[in-house]
Amino acid sequence: MKKKTTELDQPLPATSTERVLEWIQQYIEARNLTPGDALPKELEIAQSVGVARSSVREALTALKALGIITSRKKGGIRIVREPVLLGMREYLTVKYNSKACFFDAMEFRAVLESGLAELIFRQISRKEVAALRKILDELSTLPGSAGVWDAEKRFHTILTSASRNKLAQLLCALYQPVFDTIQDVENKEYTCKDWVQEHTPFVEALEKNDKDSFMTVVRNHTLPYVRLTPKR
Repeated sequence: MKKKTTELDQPLPATSTERVLEWIQQYIEARNLTPGDALPKELEIAQSVGVARSSVREALTALKALGIITSRKKGGIRIVREPVLLGMREYLTVKYNSKACFFDAMEFRAVLESGLAELIFRQISRKEVAALRKILDELSTLPGSAGVWDAEKRFHTILTSASRNKLAQLLCALYQPVFDTIQDVENKEYTCKDWVQEHTPFVEALEKNDKDSFMTVVRNHTLPYVRLTPKR
């Protein structure tokens, strides 16, 4: 049987600005540059990448906005903070362009949600539990798979937000593309009935204020997305 080709198998062409950012990232990594170190001048970068200086300026502007570099006439272009955000560029998108990004994000999401389970249970409000129940009720009336992924996004966003951990909420916003990319990865038919059946135990445990059941549900739900390897 011929393998199904998905959008994730077709990488998008990089723009001139993206090529500059990629070049800068590789330059920093190859030379192990750290805060305080200098980057080449605009013209050098443009010539190395083979793009116009306007593309270099656009890339540098983005790096300044992220607080990664500073640029002065006499001081040149210098790194002012660890450039880890450069490596996160492929995750800062509306939709992931590779399966590797998708699976990393799904695994991170699973580990984060599992780790937040006790906080979620302790902090979630009755209003939020009611909102989760409403999502279940809405989806139970829909045919086929219509609305499944939108429900998935809303349901798990409410859960993460219920932890009251601001950083967790920000990270949840970061991996939102998993919900728009999953449709290109999942080959199985995931019906509304399947989704409701899978997520009902979350709400039932919360409605009963049953911590043990909730922790078990979260663990069983997230475990399949975590790559477990034997200890060496």
